[in-house]
Amino acid sequence: FPAADPNSLSVGAVYSGDSGGWQYQSGAIAYTTTADQITPFSQRDAELSDIFAPGAPITGAGAGEELVQIHGTSQAAPHIAGIVALAQDLAVQEIGRKLSFDEIQALLDGTGDTIIDGDDEDDNVNNTGLAFQRVNVLALGEAILDLAAPEGERDPTYFQVSALDKSAPEGDSGGTGYSFLLTRSGDLSEADTIDYGVAGSGASAADAADFLDGSLPGGSVTFDVGETSKLVTI
Repeated sequence: FPAADPNSLSVGAVYSGDSGGWQYQSGAIAYTTTADQITPFSQRDAELSDIFAPGAPITGAGAGEELVQIHGTSQAAPHIAGIVALAQDLAVQEIGRKLSFDEIQALLDGTGDTIIDGDDEDDNVNNTGLAFQRVNVLALGEAILDLAAPEGERDPTYFQVSALDKSAPEGDSGGTGYSFLLTRSGDLSEADTIDYGVAGSGASAADAADFLDGSLPGGSVTFDVGETSKLVTI
């Protein structure tokens, strides 16, 4: 907590650009830095991490009239808070209402730029090889504008996938199941069907040979009227 709260956004930090190397009191060290490189002090998790934003080094107001440079997820989080406030203003202006938390979460995830933990990180911490999303404000705004459907059309529906199993032993034979929760928000007045597919990512990506039938799994899930969640096991 608070990242585990279902109504919170867990925000990680990336570097805003090439600012040299940095060593932190926690012992974390970034030997070199580049834009969108995850900071070594920032936690990251396959299930809890929602979005990343610039968090180091960020210039802000000091205690007096001076400006200071600060590093931290405490700098990335207010970026997201301000972006969400602007997104809500745009939503009220363009579609006549505020966005729900689920809509905000889905839009941030769907419009973010993908970053990989371990592709350009030059630090002394363990890199996960996982893919995360760094906020893209322009794409987020354009997605909100796209929600303003012409009068008479159905309001948009949003889908999100959450992994319930972070890891599991492979075992010596047979298969190991992984469960995913598919959730639906927005307009639930009609049934919806969504297709899904499995794709590998990271430094040691899964491929077709990792699955029992020798192919990457895929399929479709149908939500009945009013239904908000479905469980898929692969």
